[in-house]
Amino acid sequence: MQTSTGDTRTHRRLGVLRFVVAGEEAVLTLFADEAGGLFLPFADALAGQETYEAGRYLEPEPLADGRVLVDFNLAYNPCCAYNDDWSCPLTPPKNRLRVAIRAGEHAADLRPGLSEEVLRLARAAETAGLDLIGIQDHPYQPRFLDTWTLLATIAGQTERVRLFPDVACLPLRPRQCWPRLPPRSTC
Repeated sequence: MQTSTGDTRTHRRLGVLRFVVAGEEAVLTLFADEAGGLFLPFADALAGQETYEAGRYLEPEPLADGRVLVDFNLAYNPCCAYNDDWSCPLTPPKNRLRVAIRAGEHAADLRPGLSEEVLRLARAAETAGLDLIGIQDHPYQPRFLDTWTLLATIAGQTERVRLFPDVACLPLRPRQCWPRLPPRSTC
């Protein structure tokens, strides 16, 4: 599989997943990553608009009966969405959906200028010696940047500052949608 830095990684093709979204059939190829875990890179119709342009990832859960649980609420951006130094597998052309998947992590920069301003302020806070930045959570408020995406973006662009969600509104999100922020070492 081609990566964002021009390298290649070996992923074994396991099969295809078929499902229906908004009345339209969708098909995605499921892979095993280099460690043998399930890996599902995909891009949807919102890629480049509301979701990361290169696609998102899922790590489906194998079930005891041989089926696979695919929960798009757990879709996440690859680390290269936050930092160009990372080498991330690119979504294969066959895994580009024509339908929108309005679940999971969305793009880190939905409003040109706003994300850059927040990142500029985070870097300035770190340079000034501050060690804690809080981002208030506003779930389902499209006029605000997504808190969890923003925290992950800042983590990928800073080195020392600690981050936390100020007033995390987790009860307003389904439990399975609670974010799993990647550790700073992976972004």
